[in-house]
Amino acid sequence: MRDDGTKGLASIATPASRFPLADLYVCWSSEAFYLGLYAQDVVEETCYRDKRVPESDRAEWTVRVGKNRQIIRARIGAGAPAAVNEPTVRVVHLSGVELNTRCIAAMELPASLFGRSAFRQGDRVEVASTFPTHCRAYRTDWRGTFTLQASR
Repeated sequence: MRDDGTKGLASIATPASRFPLADLYVCWSSEAFYLGLYAQDVVEETCYRDKRVPESDRAEWTVRVGKNRQIIRARIGAGAPAAVNEPTVRVVHLSGVELNTRCIAAMELPASLFGRSAFRQGDRVEVASTFPTHCRAYRTDWRGTFTLQASR
């Protein structure tokens, strides 16, 4: 975020899952709403004949946004580059295989996905997110409406 007074207060989203294995963080700027993910994602490439994890087995971080509930899908994890179905959304992540079990990711969702030209303090943003890990072994869900507040 830029340091021009338009950045927003960061917070952690409360999981809807009974036994969550991931944390979701949220913050905003006038241009975008940001999600941060910290999860455990155990990937054992030795289970694959060629030691390559197929796309279909990688974790898929799903986010639903805006009035039309547009679905953003990002394949992350297994040490491979992120793959996102929406070209206006930027995802960066850090992940690995074998004993490197953490998966850290950030998603930038432009205000236009929420039907806005810009975000302002007091705006309410509704987001639902799901993170099923490698081969759908575990799943964590979040749902919430966030009232955007300025940082202190």
